[in-house]
Amino acid sequence: MIRETVAVGEEPTRVCAVHWRHAGIVLVNSGAVDVVVDVADTVAVDGDDAGIRVAPGQTVTVPAVDPDRSLAVWAVTAGGLGEITYVAPR
Repeated sequence: MIRETVAVGEEPTRVCAVHWRHAGIVLVNSGAVDVVVDVADTVAVDGDDAGIRVAPGQTVTVPAVDPDRSLAVWAVTAGGLGEITYVAPR
């Protein structure tokens, strides 16, 4: 298993990318502020590019759309510094 924590701020940050046949990536908000996640680098807190809001301590799974392609996850906060931990198979 891969388990890594990434600091996230107000600009979109790439959390991770997996390049093998995975069903998805498990994300845990390990920080103290809400983090918004998406599979696009245009992730935003609100508006047309709004992603999935993950509250502190909450766990979500981002499914792979096509298991034969890579899956990247991006994150952003509405303010302050957050942390997101991802867990994926090796």
